Amino acid sequence: MSEVFAAITGASSGIGRATALRLAQAGCGLLLGARREVELEAVAEQARPYGGKVAFRWLDVSDPGACEAFVDEFHRRSEGLRPVLVQAAGIGFFGPVGRWDEESARAAVETNLVGAMRIASLSAAWMRGRQARIVHVLSIAAARTLPNSAVYSATKAGLLAFDRVLREELRRSGVLTTSILPGAVDTPIWEEGKGPDRREMLTAEAVAETIAEVATAPHDRAFDEIVLMPPKGIL
Repeated sequence: MSEVFAAITGASSGIGRATALRLAQAGCGLLLGARREVELEAVAEQARPYGGKVAFRWLDVSDPGACEAFVDEFHRRSEGLRPVLVQAAGIGFFGPVGRWDEESARAAVETNLVGAMRIASLSAAWMRGRQARIVHVLSIAAARTLPNSAVYSATKAGLLAFDRVLREELRRSGVLTTSILPGAVDTPIWEEGKGPDRREMLTAEAVAETIAEVATAPHDRAFDEIVLMPPKGIL
């Protein structure tokens, strides 16, 4: 069994689900969180045969109380192990500037930015000195200009800025922070049929493999920011 215990947000589908299964294969203990409980339980059942301890709980990252309960359980279950927080929860929100409604924009900000900052901050409060890692799944949209993605890009760029500050504040306390910036990934975010050819995108499993390499790496190396792109680049 691995000495790593990972808490994963957005674990019911996409990159979060793929990461849960990849870390389960590596023998890591898991706490899985997401809003869709039926799908979340199915992921937990798929992960358990690999032998690690797997738990799950409902989590809406825009709900402060749910975040606190999730992090409290993460703290308790990771006792004596190396805690790794992987935040993959997110909302895709696309459209031209000026053609989005404020309610949807606020939901994206609460989920992609405020919720992620909340959980990272709550976790960092007890992670010091435990060879811990915080891994945030961002997007190439955090660093590159992509039309029709103003709100989404703003949330991801905001979290990238947060990560850079958090990284320098925590680095010497034994907590390492990694920002993953993938290009287009074939996940349910594209189910409406809009966007690039999904056959040319990264797979969720490819991103999960990268996350797993970071999560299980020896603590004598830091991965500050990783840009992971489809072979054809921006699609």
